[in-house]
Amino acid sequence: MFNSIKIAVFGFFLCGVSLYSIGQSVIQIEKRAREALKNKQYEAAKIDYQILVSREPSSADYNFHYALCIFHTESKKASQKYFEVSIKNSSAFCDAHYYLGRIFHASYLFNDAITAFETYRACDPSDSKNAAKEINYCQQGSMLLENPRSLSTLSVFSSPITTYTQKYPLDDIGGGIFTNNDLQTKLDKKNNYVPLSYFKRGDSYKFYASYGEAGEFLKLFFIKRISQDVWSKPQQIILGSTQAYDAVSPFYDAENNMLYFAANGLNSMGGFDLFKVPFVDESVTGEILNLDFPFSSSADDFYYIPLNSKGTKACFASDRNSPLGKIQVFTIQNQLQQNETLVLQGQFLDLVDAKNTRVQVTVKDSEDGMVYGPFTSNEQGQYQITLPGPGEYQFTASINGTTQVFNDTKRIPSQKSNITFKQTIKYSMDNVSEVAQFLYDFNGPISQELKAYKANVLSSLTLNPKTSVISSKDSINPEDTKIDQPVKNMETALVALGFTQSSLEEQSNALADRLLELSLKGTLIQDEIDALTESMETLSLTDRQLQEKIKALERDIDRTSGNSFQQAVYQKELKNTIDSLEKLTRKQLVVTSLIKSKQADKNQWDLSNQEPSVTELSDAIKLSLMKENRDSLIQLLTQHEKKIAQFINEANPSNEPKNNSIGELTEKQQATANKLVALQNEQKLLIDKQASLTIQQENATKKELESIKNHQAELKKSNDIIASSIQTLQKENELTGIKIDLMKEVAALNGGDLPKEHVNFVDQSAQIEELLTLKSYAKELVSISDKNDLNAVFDKDLSVLRTEDQQQLKEAVQSEMLLIKNKLDKSTGQESQRLAERYQWLEAKSEELNAILVTNPSSSGETQTRTQETTTNPTTGATETTNGVAQTRSQETTTNPTTGTTETTNGVAQTRTQETTTNPTTGTTETTNGVAQTRTQESTTNPNPEMSLEKLAALEQIKEDVLTEAKMLDKLPLEYQESNPLKAIKNQLTITNELIQLSHILGEKGMAALFSPLELQSMAQDAKAVVKQINSTLPSGQQLEIKSIQAITEVFEADIQSNESTENNQVERIEPTDEMIAQYASKAGYDRYVSLIKEQVKITQELDALNGRITALKKELYVEIDDTKRTAIRNELLELVQQKLMKEKQFNELDRTLRGMPDITYYSALLEKQILPKSGTNETSFVSIDEQALAFQVGGETNVQQGKLPVLNQMPMGLIFRVQVGAFRYKVPGYFFREFSPVSGEKLTNNLTAYLVGYFVDSKAAKNARTLIRQTGYQDAFIVAYCDGKRIPFNLAIQYEQNGMCKKREQTDVLKEVVSYFKDSINQAGAVQGTPKEIFYTVQVASLKKEDNGKLNKVPELFYNLSVTGNYKYSSGKFSSLNDAKVRRNEMRATGYADAFIVAYRDGIPVSFQEAEVGLAYMKEAPKMNVTPVNTDLLGVKTEEPAHMLVQYKKRVGTMALSDFSNFNQLKSCVLAEDELLLAPLNQDEISPLFQILYADFDAVEIPEESINALCARGTMAEITIAHDFALRGTVPFQLTNSMSEGTGILFYPRTEIDKIRIMDQLKKLNLTIKD
Repeated sequence: MFNSIKIAVFGFFLCGVSLYSIGQSVIQIEKRAREALKNKQYEAAKIDYQILVSREPSSADYNFHYALCIFHTESKKASQKYFEVSIKNSSAFCDAHYYLGRIFHASYLFNDAITAFETYRACDPSDSKNAAKEINYCQQGSMLLENPRSLSTLSVFSSPITTYTQKYPLDDIGGGIFTNNDLQTKLDKKNNYVPLSYFKRGDSYKFYASYGEAGEFLKLFFIKRISQDVWSKPQQIILGSTQAYDAVSPFYDAENNMLYFAANGLNSMGGFDLFKVPFVDESVTGEILNLDFPFSSSADDFYYIPLNSKGTKACFASDRNSPLGKIQVFTIQNQLQQNETLVLQGQFLDLVDAKNTRVQVTVKDSEDGMVYGPFTSNEQGQYQITLPGPGEYQFTASINGTTQVFNDTKRIPSQKSNITFKQTIKYSMDNVSEVAQFLYDFNGPISQELKAYKANVLSSLTLNPKTSVISSKDSINPEDTKIDQPVKNMETALVALGFTQSSLEEQSNALADRLLELSLKGTLIQDEIDALTESMETLSLTDRQLQEKIKALERDIDRTSGNSFQQAVYQKELKNTIDSLEKLTRKQLVVTSLIKSKQADKNQWDLSNQEPSVTELSDAIKLSLMKENRDSLIQLLTQHEKKIAQFINEANPSNEPKNNSIGELTEKQQATANKLVALQNEQKLLIDKQASLTIQQENATKKELESIKNHQAELKKSNDIIASSIQTLQKENELTGIKIDLMKEVAALNGGDLPKEHVNFVDQSAQIEELLTLKSYAKELVSISDKNDLNAVFDKDLSVLRTEDQQQLKEAVQSEMLLIKNKLDKSTGQESQRLAERYQWLEAKSEELNAILVTNPSSSGETQTRTQETTTNPTTGATETTNGVAQTRSQETTTNPTTGTTETTNGVAQTRTQETTTNPTTGTTETTNGVAQTRTQESTTNPNPEMSLEKLAALEQIKEDVLTEAKMLDKLPLEYQESNPLKAIKNQLTITNELIQLSHILGEKGMAALFSPLELQSMAQDAKAVVKQINSTLPSGQQLEIKSIQAITEVFEADIQSNESTENNQVERIEPTDEMIAQYASKAGYDRYVSLIKEQVKITQELDALNGRITALKKELYVEIDDTKRTAIRNELLELVQQKLMKEKQFNELDRTLRGMPDITYYSALLEKQILPKSGTNETSFVSIDEQALAFQVGGETNVQQGKLPVLNQMPMGLIFRVQVGAFRYKVPGYFFREFSPVSGEKLTNNLTAYLVGYFVDSKAAKNARTLIRQTGYQDAFIVAYCDGKRIPFNLAIQYEQNGMCKKREQTDVLKEVVSYFKDSINQAGAVQGTPKEIFYTVQVASLKKEDNGKLNKVPELFYNLSVTGNYKYSSGKFSSLNDAKVRRNEMRATGYADAFIVAYRDGIPVSFQEAEVGLAYMKEAPKMNVTPVNTDLLGVKTEEPAHMLVQYKKRVGTMALSDFSNFNQLKSCVLAEDELLLAPLNQDEISPLFQILYADFDAVEIPEESINALCARGTMAEITIAHDFALRGTVPFQLTNSMSEGTGILFYPRTEIDKIRIMDQLKKLNLTIKD
């Protein structure tokens, strides 16, 4: 019970972790995880990587590091799937192959392990993890598995790894294993190693392991007793091997002169294995031998100690079956013979119902009556039976779906290590009788998987072999097997307590373990309390988040009071949030109740003070078992029999009185319901009486009328009382119902039963009342939001709606899209799919509305007046009056764009008037800051109007900052108002508002397409520089702080940098050979590759033109002051951005197509050499994929799938039927299943890939298709059914179809949906499988690790294939007919090759006979068509890189005093050359809006970068300051430069050689370093 509680709570807590993680950024979590991993804090890192993987399941990085954490904290096997995901999605994680090798090695899958290690070494040639050593382990392991020893397990003790030596049962030989601090060397201390040695009183030697005085590895040493307390100096034992490895755990058997030890080298099969070597006269005198499997295993094995002179009884330690940090001590009996354990590979076939794969087999030994099993089949009907050895067995099969049991008796022979025993059970009907046929095959080749399965069974030492060969000295005395009456009585007593093991010793061992578990009861309860408390903290955090979300949504509802559609969207979201809060409140109540109950249990346990007694009794039983003294054990159990019964009964949940609170409340609820019915009936009678009195009033006298009225008053009073009582009882019943539901949840979380107390929820009445309130609120919201539900509105004709309603409806759609977008990142599974489908539906409706609004230009609802018209301030919402469009440059009066006040411009900084416009995102009328905008409907067809709620909130804050900052600027003294820097900053604030407006229309993607990261950085840096310049002239108390400009750049910086970043997907460069050119130039794929490259180059040129125009328009927008022209510029910008996004999408789609081409490396090499496509053959005719092409058909050669059989990872929703035609271990070639279409694969849970035909919406159509398919030769074809994408049994699908329990789809709709699945999968399916080069049958006669040395020279037509493991597979002949191959096989067997067998190969790969037959048939009939290439030239496959242009700003001014330069040196240094002001050349991306404003009346001239000369001078800050002063007075343009590595410097741009010489002379005088 306690374990189930813990599991449930832990699962609940994990959910809480996921909820908590929502509040953290991925960057924070990832940083914390990497730090923990760096410090090898795997448990801490695992929690964070679990969150990251749940957010991004396909991330190779997250999966690899999560797998690494699991590998070091849990079972290695649990990490396998995450390593495999990292390998599948990236080739960057070489180490993943290494760890997969470790996992396969631990499971005895040595061939798979070697393959993984070899892949790792190919990926990391330095072999930094020493995979070569691991490969050697695997090779040694394969040999050791061939002759496993026969061991019987006598006892097993589990212990923490730090104390395992205390568990050794050494009573037979005495002594113990002790730590020896005196033997520690400096190196031992450095490596935190303390030597261990076995020792008993009187021994003359101590053997131990140590690092010694030098070296990296542990070595074996001994010391010899000289006198009573005096020992010799340590002497190293030279084992004679040159390998580098650790040797530990030495034990010297003096009677037999044998030294036993453990080592992770020599011929170990992995980790530390157990070895022995003769040791005479203090030195090794013979060969070192591995003790063999399963003494040694793929895990770590230590300290082998024989317990008798013959070695038939021994003990050793191993972590093979233990969790991390634990180890087991085995006491075994060595039968001194080869292990006879055998494994049967079972297969169940139901010939009546092919879907039924479930059978349960139990086996009874006919000789000794032992029963093994049950062994249960998997979803494929496969099972494995493990038996202790050969002999006669009785097999009993219980088949799913029938009550009849089937039996069979069979003598099972001895099993060789390379042979598989197979059992097949076929269930069928013979007339009306049920029949099960048991079939056997005792001569099949063993698979690697089955061999590994058997090795795992033997390694676990849980199944004792059947026979024993033991010397008379060590044989078991028959007298020991007699069971006397006290033993029998005690066994019966222990059975009554639930201990049903087969012997008293086993029962006692289980009892001791149970008592030990009970002693930990207090700790376990506290763990549960801690877990519940932690999950409660998480729930509280989520509660606060939901409360905040509810408040925000309520504000949104108030804010959108003028738009009923938009309100309905927010009301619906509010209802869902309240539902979530209601569920969360229930969870909080449940967890709180359980915490109280657990705390009460903990207090009761602490008060009972039973823990010491239970622990003491458990230890006493264990000690008695270790001594192997049955009399002592009987005495102990008899003495404490009552106490044992008390402990066990109290701890047994079935003995506890059940908490019947749910039953009591249910009875109370029923009683209340009965009262309600009675009151409602009574109320009905009163109402009937009132109605009768009302009728009597019509003919009553005055006196009667007064009596009637009095009676009516009494009835009304009674009715009010009853109505009040009904209301109270209804509420009481609702509260009782909530309590019952809560108690059921508590029971579920508590393992199925209610705790004994503290679950009456008396203390939580306020929270339960809150649940009622939340339910009522949610019901109210449903009725409100349903009135204007978008689904219902879009069922109408939208064009007949008022323009205002259309606009409001559009805003509502965009609001819901934003809500969904924020939820999509956090959703998974079906919920994610549902949201995505809803989002797509809303997108379509948004486009539909846009189309309607475009046809009605007046729908924008915008109004505009210019002269003396009322306008709205865009930041405050206040009404003001504008003064038309009076704009001048030189000393003219204009309106301040941010505050509406009048000021004077100075020719350089220009301000803009305010006009009334309509906000395109909200539909409200407002005034733009200096941008009189009348938006025509072109702006509504923006490329991406969505933006996250966080960004929208940030932009609103920036708008408020702009207003505050503008007011702050206006408060500065008058003498500052006329300065150009101040006017520039004001105009920059105007542009900031302009950017906010643009972002609302363009969205995040549009802004990323409009700006580069450098532009944003320049904007912030230039503003900072100008503000700094202004502050240098202001008093200390009046310093400016302008943060809105920096903030607007930060809002979009991440999106723009993300848009700029591109993956490094360079195609591998190779030099094409003549053979390569001949092979690939004539392929149709190369011709298509050239066409796609031409199309990509064309798009690149179009993008360059678009970017050029966008850059020019941005510059015009920054400096233009005419509002009409600004509106035209803005609309053109929006159109160009939309075109750019579309072109970039086309480019990326082409790029994905190109990189998906299987031979892109060769095609790229050919095109690099300007090789034209040539005429050739096309093996596959392509047709377009549409609904018609995907309709089921038999015959023909449509090849709709382009020679590929895609494996789909999704299915249409609703009830779908398909016909399965095959299942394979690997993907099959594209020429399979050409008799019918459409065909696709589906990955099954057992790693098989099933191939299925058609998509049918009813079972009748599926059955007809199955009949047609079987007629083509696929006799085993059967129907598979799905409901909402999940496989279901066919008979269940028939019920769903009849009862409408799973949605029935239209055939056309299903095929439309499948079209997209097919297109996506075919694009990702890789190479088209054309005609194979070679398919043949052959007869394999030998598999050798080395090349044949002549022994096979008499084999006719001998050849070999190299396997993936490096073995030489020698075969005889190549045949296109299986019958011909059988003739050769019989010939080879007759000449002595008894194990010769037939193998099929396709292009060097071994395949099944079925695949070979299909391929051979295809080779005979595959069509070959001459194809003329489309591309007869290579014009347009390359584009000339345009010269990189810099921009130089200049202005003609005539003469000017140096002091006047301050007007122009605001951002960049300006020089006067003759009659021109010149700035240094700049990159286009460095030119910010503020720069364009300040230098608006300068001419911008483009200059090719390669034509510019530059001199760079660097030196100390003092030297640079002097040089800067010199430069300001010169005529050569310059700019300051700064480098983290080289420091500050000055770049000069001399236009003539004379200027260059003059500057160099001057710089040399200043001792500056000059670089030309």
